[in-house]
Amino acid sequence: MKLFQLAIMRDQDWQTINELFNLDFLHYIDITEYYQPKDRVYGEKMRRSDDMARRIDYCEEICKNNSVELRAPESLDDFNHSMKLLSEKELTIQANLFEVVEKRMKSDESFFR
Repeated sequence: MKLFQLAIMRDQDWQTINELFNLDFLHYIDITEYYQPKDRVYGEKMRRSDDMARRIDYCEEICKNNSVELRAPESLDDFNHSMKLLSEKELTIQANLFEVVEKRMKSDESFFR
């Protein structure tokens, strides 16, 4: 038996490996079985996912403590519409931020004169 290492494009990986197994051309050996999960290729993504889950739990707890009701959107279209509105407001805020800061700085400057 020979050991080969394959380099496969990410969007083709499952299909390629599955086909090799189906043709009986492939025998899988886990050479990373002694690695800790955090040391594997996907370890960073797992850590980031865990961090996001903790943040979501924290936000839910804050809402619960402040009697804020969390509810799912009626539909995906409603959710997308809400996200679009928030995005547009953010762009407006970013566009006006310089003017707001400039005005504030001018007023502060005149106060100190």
